[in-house]
Amino acid sequence: MKLLLLILPLLLQITPSFSVCDLPPDFWCDHPKVALACTGSLRYCDNYKANRGHKPVKLRLAFESGCPDSQQFVVYRLFPQLLSKRELVPMVDFKALPWGLAKRDYENRVRCHHGPRECAGNRLLSCALLYYLYNPEKSGKLLNCFMSNMMYKAAPEKAMNQCMDRVQTPAEAQASILHCAEGSQADDLQKLDEIETSKILNNPRFVPNIGINDRAHIHMQAYQMFIGDKVKIWNRTLSLIAPTNTPPSRCELPPDFWCSDPSFTQECYNPTGCSSYYNTIYGRPVSIKAVYDSNMKHSVDYILHYLKPQFHKDPKVILELEPTPTPKCNVKTKECQEHALQECVASKVRDPQERTSLLLCLLEYRNTTGGMQGAWNNRCHFLQKTFDPNLRANVQKCADTGEWEMYSIIRGESHMLKFSPDPKKSDPWILINNHSLSSAQAYQRIIHYMICLWYRGPNHDRDACWRCSYEATHC
Repeated sequence: MKLLLLILPLLLQITPSFSVCDLPPDFWCDHPKVALACTGSLRYCDNYKANRGHKPVKLRLAFESGCPDSQQFVVYRLFPQLLSKRELVPMVDFKALPWGLAKRDYENRVRCHHGPRECAGNRLLSCALLYYLYNPEKSGKLLNCFMSNMMYKAAPEKAMNQCMDRVQTPAEAQASILHCAEGSQADDLQKLDEIETSKILNNPRFVPNIGINDRAHIHMQAYQMFIGDKVKIWNRTLSLIAPTNTPPSRCELPPDFWCSDPSFTQECYNPTGCSSYYNTIYGRPVSIKAVYDSNMKHSVDYILHYLKPQFHKDPKVILELEPTPTPKCNVKTKECQEHALQECVASKVRDPQERTSLLLCLLEYRNTTGGMQGAWNNRCHFLQKTFDPNLRANVQKCADTGEWEMYSIIRGESHMLKFSPDPKKSDPWILINNHSLSSAQAYQRIIHYMICLWYRGPNHDRDACWRCSYEATHC
């Protein structure tokens, strides 16, 4: 009864809040509660789902066979992340458009951005990709092989011959593809690629450039870095919210881009909602909280080798660590003693950044200084912002007695209320701006890409996010 009286006042103070939407649009359709909080209705997400159904993501790539940036995108990202994954291929309606920044002169002759070699490569690709139009597995392998060979300066026809052999193209088909590339059929195919490319390339004009579901925008281009992950995420989102009888709108774009352009907003959402969201998050760092079990090696590795180097000193991010509450364990074991020590640090240190620094120290040095207790006594407690000489002893006393169990019970109960809309289901568990979503876990290895896209603040150019990576020659 005494313990209950201690816990009850703390629990009464803990209430989940969705009154103000501070979740990035990527998550708006991932849960009905989020959709209501962030868009004020289920109809926007329902419209998107009704339009898309379970249709594959329509992905178009404007590129050039002789362009180094295009070659690197296909070989290092598009193929390994997406086109080589059998489970992802059905989720994508992919088409490569080998035209890029090519132009026609006054006599209607094609002038390619990187010269005649590129023109030859583009024509060969148009013909070969037509032959494999209904075989996405071989089409992807051939595209990857050809762009890899072009990267290493192979002659286009020799490169195509090698790649057709590699994907086991029949001899008569090989001859047909080479004949196509030399004649009027390639002229016609290149004209079609030119027309489709013009629908993708807006200002600024550069390649590689991707279009998604018949729309193109600079905000889509950073997705080149993690396109495979996003295809899985979008496919999952479409399966989360049950369809209603709401008449569909014209919206076919994932919510990521609803606020990227006025025309997208008009089709999918409303300008007032986008303005309200931007006003809410402007200048606020993105909160990334990792709830972890220090007994799980993969969780500790994730924190030390991914979260810490990426975000510990990033001004756009508030990184928080929180040990998973573990009130019941064998206090004689080393693992339980470490749970106790972390629980006491988490409960007694109020400043989130200071608490995170101390927990990081415990995880980092527990194997080199006599376990976590040695790390705490000899190194970690010195990392306090404002040094309190009593903290070292207070934490140790808390861990040596039953005090830590009370804190662990309180936090465990609070998780049942605070972790909304989804409870913790795996380890580590990531919260974005203190919202607990199952869908957020799919971002665990790409959060460093997303922060630039999610953050809004002074002197931050979202249009430039990762451009020096997907268009290296720009920089």
